[in-house]
Amino acid sequence: MGIEPLRSIPGKQTGTQQEKTVLLILTEACNLSCVYCYEQHKGTHTMDLETAMGIIEREMNSDDEFDRVFEFFGGEPFLAFDKIVALHDFLGSRQWSKRWFTITTTNGTLVHGKIKEWMLRNRKTFNAALSADGTRQMHNTNRSNSYDMIDFDFFLKMYPVVRMTVSPQTLSCLSEGVIHFHNMGFGVTSNLAFGIDWSKDENIETFAAELRKLIDYYLENPKVIPANILDMDIIAINPQSRSYASRYCGAGVNMVAYDTAGVSYPCQTFAPLAVGDDIARKSHDLVFESEISLDCFDEKCRICTVANICPNCYGINFSSTGNMYSKDDSFCRMIKVQFLANANFKYLQYLAGSLSLTQEEEYRLLNNISLVQTMEL
Repeated sequence: MGIEPLRSIPGKQTGTQQEKTVLLILTEACNLSCVYCYEQHKGTHTMDLETAMGIIEREMNSDDEFDRVFEFFGGEPFLAFDKIVALHDFLGSRQWSKRWFTITTTNGTLVHGKIKEWMLRNRKTFNAALSADGTRQMHNTNRSNSYDMIDFDFFLKMYPVVRMTVSPQTLSCLSEGVIHFHNMGFGVTSNLAFGIDWSKDENIETFAAELRKLIDYYLENPKVIPANILDMDIIAINPQSRSYASRYCGAGVNMVAYDTAGVSYPCQTFAPLAVGDDIARKSHDLVFESEISLDCFDEKCRICTVANICPNCYGINFSSTGNMYSKDDSFCRMIKVQFLANANFKYLQYLAGSLSLTQEEEYRLLNNISLVQTMEL
């Protein structure tokens, strides 16, 4: 058997070593057809075991300080369940100098019977994130009428955080969907769908109204941990030092994705499955820095008040704008709405006395709230 595996949340520090995420796109196929899916080039290709094991061996024997988190990816990864089992067993059968852990994100529809039994047996070295989109009606609108195919009780027991994606079709129910999952007992990460046209003006008004409803819910239920959509780090806005922006993932630095042929890309959003062959090839010419200079941004992003903490998906940015550090204009407007709501929420929490702040933190927070309120949509 290998040395003691990682037992942390992927992406966090573990001991004195940092983790590198290695995504293996085991299959391009999916059993659903989600309305917002950014993987626009699905096919029938799969990664063979020899290729996958070779990647694992190279990564685990690489001369660096990083432990490894292997993410089994799709399509729907559990369509390649036999390969997941074989690769997990391969990792556990060898003596490695690095620690390791395995994860996946799934639509949950195939997690029954032997898959569920295997997950229970291997919970110390395998973690799954459920991707689901709110109430039955919301989820079925986005995800091919698949709500009743998911064993939510199993995921709540095993992996009690759900990933919820909001489409234009379900935007008007955003707060209802998040609260639905909270009432079930889940923690929630929620985001607007990437690569979608958000340009209709009514989306701005609807998004703002839904976030206000969610703010009211959290103020009335202060013990509930807010979804990340209302947990932006407003206090970290730093208008006095605007040289670098926060990095929101390890794409191209401590993250790599391998497509079904074993070709590497900065992350899965740069792979052919997501962006097609032409854009995927261009990604090999990109230079990724661990510290992102604001000089890399286009002007609208560079001069923005919240530039240093604004979340980015580098692959989606690159395919939609040609600059991996600059957003599509319609998505940018929606994120500004989110920042305004977050600033309002933090202020209301402050007034309610629910924030524990030093005097310096209090000054920075109130100053940054005022700055955010000056943003124009």
